[in-house]
Amino acid sequence: PECIVPLTARRSLNEVRIDQKFTLMNQYIDWTCQMDIDTSVLPVFRHRLTISPDIEVENVQENAGEVNRPAAWHRRGDRLVVQLKEGTTGRHLLKISGRQILRPDDTRILLHSPHIQDAQILESVMTLTDQEGLGLRFEKLGSAVPNDRIANNDLLQPGVPVRMQILEESD
Repeated sequence: PECIVPLTARRSLNEVRIDQKFTLMNQYIDWTCQMDIDTSVLPVFRHRLTISPDIEVENVQENAGEVNRPAAWHRRGDRLVVQLKEGTTGRHLLKISGRQILRPDDTRILLHSPHIQDAQILESVMTLTDQEGLGLRFEKLGSAVPNDRIANNDLLQPGVPVRMQILEESD
């Protein structure tokens, strides 16, 4: 006699904390994003992310334990795939940096949070700094909740970082 027990498909569980920084300059925005990822159940071999197509990704680093190394990655449109050196469980970091060019005819800057597939976002923070004193105003905060009170049409103070919690990653 045989005993057969069907298994449901198991997947990696990724719990993620996102910390991204936008530094606004005269002609571009410097963008850095650190994702603190804790993977359980099964090892993960790659991460698939959606990042604003306006951001040109320049560097991706992977950090697992004491090892900090360039990650293998490729991008097509708004999709970024990061290939890890080996199957990973436990805590590891992805550090992504890039730049968004500001064109002379730009009248609005849309700042989007990255999305990581197959993940539960535990916390997402965005810090915005008007480094050059461009006279930028908040038009719409979306799901961003500033640590300090900010209203629509408030000016970003030159060189003063504004830290915000992102409540919904879709905005």
